[in-house]
Amino acid sequence: MLRPKAMTLWLCMAPVLAVVLNTPLRPVVSASRLGVVEARAQEGLNLATDIKGKAVWDLRKANDADAAKLSKLSGGVYPNEILLPLLSSGHCLVGESNGQLVSAALVHTFKGLKDQEKGVSGGLDERADLISVLAAEGLPSEMRLQTALGALKLLKAKGFSDVLCAVSPDDKENVDFVKQLGLSATKTQVKDVLHFEGPLMSMNPDPQKKIKD
Repeated sequence: MLRPKAMTLWLCMAPVLAVVLNTPLRPVVSASRLGVVEARAQEGLNLATDIKGKAVWDLRKANDADAAKLSKLSGGVYPNEILLPLLSSGHCLVGESNGQLVSAALVHTFKGLKDQEKGVSGGLDERADLISVLAAEGLPSEMRLQTALGALKLLKAKGFSDVLCAVSPDDKENVDFVKQLGLSATKTQVKDVLHFEGPLMSMNPDPQKKIKD
């Protein structure tokens, strides 16, 4: 993301060598911890363009081989040991142009309660967390948005009924970004973190790009 002041969602933007937002991260490793990362700007964005000057880029599923580049894109916020389990799940996407990874949507999946009141007796459901949306510094905002929408489309195609994310209340830019994706604040909130969710089955996320394998 970012603009000078880091955003805070487990939605981060990262420069291509990236700017990473301040972001309360929903636990990739621990379900009880929130993280905060400072954005760091780096240089290096060089998008391929067509004869009209429009950016040419691909959206594809991420894989283990992308870990080192994504760690660099995040400014080191996400080390390989955090990225590898996420990337091997098949639920994360990357944006690629001119041989560079310029964006990424990181998704964490986990087993959650179907009914909070019934607890475990109500059964478990596979849930998805959009924990971070990385984007190279200077990347057009619509490309970051398309990357996130691509991840939502992929989750819906895989049968996930909803998607969750968490954002800092002070992070207006990321709050607006999440709402732009079609997510809404949950009824139950906790101090210092805004929780959002999106009912994928009733949404139609469209990145306007084919998602490649």
